[in-house]
Amino acid sequence: MLTRPSGDDAHPAEMKNITRLKNRIEAFAIMTLNIV
Repeated sequence: MLTRPSGDDAHPAEMKNITRLKNRIEAFAIMTLNIV
């Protein structure tokens, strides 16, 4: 992780994208586990 001076306030949009990506990966993992 990159260290940022003001944490989430530095790039709120970027943090939102990371959260969305995490949710997508989680959903994909759950789907994969359900198939297997």
